[in-house]
Amino acid sequence: MIKFLLRFFLPAVILVCSGFSPGSSTISSENVVLTNLCYDSSHDLKKILLYDLKSHSFLSTDCNNPTVLPGGGVTGINYTGTNLYYTVTIPAGTHLNGLLFNTSDPDLVAEIISDCIGQTVMPPPFCDGGTFLIRVSSPAGNATTFDLNVDTYQFNITITPSDNPVCEGEDLTLQANVTGIPGTVASYAWSNGDNGQIITITDIMVAQAGVYVVTVTDVNGCTDEMDYDVEVFAFPTPVITVTEMSGLTPDDGIVCEGADVMLAVTDVNSDTRFEWDAPDGTHYGDASTSITGLDIMNIDMTLSGTYTVTAYNHDCSAIVTIDIIVNDAPEVEIQHDGSANNFEICEDEPLDLDATITGGSGTFTYDWELPDGTTMTGNPITIPAELTHDGTWTVTVTDANGCTGEDDIQVTVNPAPDNKDCGSAFDLGTGFNPINFKVIMLCTIRGTMC
Repeated sequence: MIKFLLRFFLPAVILVCSGFSPGSSTISSENVVLTNLCYDSSHDLKKILLYDLKSHSFLSTDCNNPTVLPGGGVTGINYTGTNLYYTVTIPAGTHLNGLLFNTSDPDLVAEIISDCIGQTVMPPPFCDGGTFLIRVSSPAGNATTFDLNVDTYQFNITITPSDNPVCEGEDLTLQANVTGIPGTVASYAWSNGDNGQIITITDIMVAQAGVYVVTVTDVNGCTDEMDYDVEVFAFPTPVITVTEMSGLTPDDGIVCEGADVMLAVTDVNSDTRFEWDAPDGTHYGDASTSITGLDIMNIDMTLSGTYTVTAYNHDCSAIVTIDIIVNDAPEVEIQHDGSANNFEICEDEPLDLDATITGGSGTFTYDWELPDGTTMTGNPITIPAELTHDGTWTVTVTDANGCTGEDDIQVTVNPAPDNKDCGSAFDLGTGFNPINFKVIMLCTIRGTMC
């Protein structure tokens, strides 16, 4: 009958008694099945392993063969007066704070012991993981029930920065936050030598970037640590250069309208990204596009003003500006007798040329190039026309800012006739004042009138 009951309640139990022999079963007076499943080899009826049919739990009375305590612990276990032994393995990183033991018998205790020989009681906590031996015993030996579990915990440490990445020269605050431990934190120790839950690094330098580790100690003396990688970036130091050949001085940023201007920006850090803002409101570059320079061809007055470059080294930025001054260039027109049209003139007649100016500023200089390759200065020009003056006359006007304007005119010089009047002579004896001719004949012999 008893064997039938075991089969009924233990259909999935396969027991191997290594070094022992299968035994028999009995029923306690409390209507709880206690089965002597294994005996030692001497068959002295020493109970090695029990099965509590009420709680469906194996119980071991042999310290050398303790029952493995399941993950959720055990409840409602029947204690019959014989010491019971459990073993539990705590993984690394988990701390054993103590045993969770509940019973109605004040004499029944659960204790962690050193080994099966001395069975020295070892009071918790235990900071390191490992395998622990638990003994449930009562000096009175009264039958009762109990619940048993282990009280374990793990540190949950997080580090909160005031900012990350952080820029060189700024202040960085790191705060350690701890949960999951019993009681409060006993101490914080940081790898840079600071202590406390919150540390502040003032005027942080790039050399101070790296991993910061905090070691936390709880009231049990158990410790755990957490690390945090701090990134520190230097502020950019951008430099703008200008290349232009206009105005009085090359590359000074003071140019004349119509000039070509090249702007470039550099930084000591090759990873620096640049964005530009031009005086006309145009923005160049974005978070994914770096603009290292602007080439401005035929610059006009709308592009005169301040050019702003914002340089980014990750989240660290710096601004640099450059002023490009665009001066109005003079507009020149060569006129002859008030007309800018090409004209004809006769040799030896007065050749009058006047360069008229619009725009520009200050005092002007005039440089003329004649058709024969010679040059003249000044304005206006009044000289007798020569045949070598036939062709293109060019004047270059330069104002006080070094800005220039240019114009040319085509002059045709016609050769003068022999009478040097270039076709303007009139017939003798005609007109309003006719010339009268009177023939006077002299006698060649006497020299008197004939």
